[in-house]
This record gives sequence, structure tokens and C-alpha cells, in this order.
Amino acid sequence: MLNLSVNPTQHLWNEIFTKKHQQRKFVRRAEDLGLSAVILSLKRDYDTFYEIYGETVRGAGGNPRSFPFFTSLWSELGPDHFKVLAMKDSSGNLVGGLGFHLFPAKRSAHVIIAGYRKNVPGVEVNLVNEWHLMLWCEKNGVELINFGATPDDPNSGLYKFKRNLGATFARCFNVSNVVAPKPVYALAQRTNGIIGAMRG
Repeated sequence: MLNLSVNPTQHLWNEIFTKKHQQRKFVRRAEDLGLSAVILSLKRDYDTFYEIYGETVRGAGGNPRSFPFFTSLWSELGPDHFKVLAMKDSSGNLVGGLGFHLFPAKRSAHVIIAGYRKNVPGVEVNLVNEWHLMLWCEKNGVELINFGATPDDPNSGLYKFKRNLGATFARCFNVSNVVAPKPVYALAQRTNGIIGAMRG
């Protein structure tokens, strides 16, 4: 999690981004190469972004979410609540991006899906894309950024990457609703009734 009201981008740039971790170097290198950040709106760009996302996830040994899942995010949440902030090179080619759920009522953004090309020389596109997300959020009144799931391990590469963006680890718990078959549900109800009677 990153709270921009506590750590604004100017503070991150001056105090958190360091020579050792080269965040400023990658951002400046991206600028020199003509990379720019844009909010996607064209279907062909969404298709290309999904391809990049799939390559990124499979390259890390994972299984990407389906294309219908991706398109449903945009159709169900709508462009006011689901956006893809992408990086394009000087020729207009997509080299990376991240999709996030925007929750204006809480002034928060939650990264859901991300993917990056690795053929941009001297640039960590993912880091530069995250930086531009911070700038976009700050400009648009978003204070809290959730960069997505991270292993609860300070030694993991993903943990270190997000820490170097100025984020802090926030432990959370998944809560699921389980639909039980009617016989099981009825048994549970009867059991609860018996326990209640015993306590009474």
C-alpha cells in the first residue's frame, strides 16, 4: 500500500528513490527514449495489452486470467472505475501497462492486472509504469494505491520492488462465502440450535 497523502510523489522522488536502486535513472531513461503514459481507450490497445499481460504471467510460471475476465472488468466496472494506464514507446507501440480499479468514494486505486515487455533497453518498464500511476493518482485526487498481492517475505523480489516504490506491506485476509448443500446447511442449523439450547 502507498498513501500519497503521507508520501507525495515529490517526497518519493527526493527521499525514497535512491541512487542504489536506480529508480530515478530508469524514469529518466524512459523519458529519453520517448516513453509516455496513456490511459487506454481503443479496443486494439486492450487486445495488445492482454497479450503482454499473458506473456508476463506465463514468463513468471503462472496462468493468466482469461480474456473474458479481463473484458468483463471494463464492461462491468465501466471506464470510470476500471482503467488501464499503459506505456507506449516513441513509435506508439505498447510496451506495458497496468489495469486498476478506481474507487473514488475512498480515493483509492487497486491494481488488478499488469504486464510488461522486456525489450526496452536500460529501462524497467514496470517501475516506470508504477511511477506514472502514482503521478496520475496524485493529479486526480487518489490518495491510496494498492499495488496488488505480495508475498509476506521481505526477501522476495516482489516485496523489495514494491518497497522501493515507497509502499508498505499491509497484511490482509481473504473472506469467502461458501454455499453448502441443503442437507449440510440444515444439519448446521440444527447443531447451532442444540448448542444454543444447551447454553440456555
